[in-house]
Amino acid sequence: MPNDALNGKLIVEKVINENLTLNEIGRRVKVKREEEEMKLTTLAEFSGVSVEKLYRLENGEAERFSLVSLYSIAFQLRCSVHDLLPSHPIFSID
Repeated sequence: MPNDALNGKLIVEKVINENLTLNEIGRRVKVKREEEEMKLTTLAEFSGVSVEKLYRLENGEAERFSLVSLYSIAFQLRCSVHDLLPSHPIFSID
C-alpha cells in the first residue's frame, strides 16, 4: 500500500474513532442529566456551556468539546469526568 494511502486510512480511522468517542460521551451526559431530572437549559445555565453546545454533544452532532466544559458538566451532574468517558485504555486513571 502506498504511504499516502496508508496515511489517509489512519487519518480516517482516527476521525471515526474520535467521533464515536464524542458520541458516547454525549450519550452518557444525556443519560446522567436525565437521571438527575435536570433540563438541558438548567445544565447549560449552571455549567456555563451553551444550550446549543450541550444539545449538539448529546445528539452526536458535536465535532469537538473541551475538557474544561466536560469538567463543569460533570460537576453539575454530581459525577466525575471519568463517569462520562467511554471505557478505553486511553482514559484509564489507574
